[in-house]
Amino acid sequence: MIVAGQRPGAFVLCQGEQEIPFTLHLTNRKSLAVEVHPDLSVVARAPQGASLARILERVNKRRLWIIDQLRFFRDFLPGEAPRRFVSGETHYFRGNQYRLRVRKGPAASLKLVGKYFEVLSPDPKDCTITKGLMEAWFDRHARALFRARLAKVLKSCGHLGFEAPPRLAIRMMSKRWGSCSRSGTITLNRELARVPVPCVDYVLAHELCHLKVHAHTPKFYDLLARCMPDWETRKARLDEWGRR
Repeated sequence: MIVAGQRPGAFVLCQGEQEIPFTLHLTNRKSLAVEVHPDLSVVARAPQGASLARILERVNKRRLWIIDQLRFFRDFLPGEAPRRFVSGETHYFRGNQYRLRVRKGPAASLKLVGKYFEVLSPDPKDCTITKGLMEAWFDRHARALFRARLAKVLKSCGHLGFEAPPRLAIRMMSKRWGSCSRSGTITLNRELARVPVPCVDYVLAHELCHLKVHAHTPKFYDLLARCMPDWETRKARLDEWGRR
């Protein structure tokens, strides 16, 4: 299924839970071409005057090829190096970059000071102490961040008719930023606390709309566009963070 985006020439190809934004360009050519680029952008080029319905039908028929190409390029994208929790390492919170600075101290503690995560540890060489401090810090601050953003996003999604905020759960997820259950719980990946706040808001709006419409149907995207007219831009930004 393909739904129209908010910008001229913008569309979203939906395959199960996967959403693939693409751009359509009408040019002086004789046939349709679909391009998948190494940066994971997707572009369709079609002849001027061609039927939009026919163009989208042909793009949809190539959806499995598009997904295969995206998977191929993702396999070659550099991933983030495993975190070692040592001084000098870069960590992110709310889209901002911070350096980790580990020093010797009588008791284990962590504070965010300026552009640094300042860690005091009885044994600075013991990375498990630093890792434990960082994970506890992110658990606590992710929970506070997500609750605050949920309250804000709900105000822009008043047309969804929630009488009370949905239950919010947080856990580590290997492949998704968020999910929702039919019982009304929104689950967010703790790693989402590392990305820019507008991207957090997009995931929350997306899951709130799924509580009303479970599948990626035109009705779902109509609800999402009313909540967040620029959702495509935010999703593209989030996709970039997902490749870090």
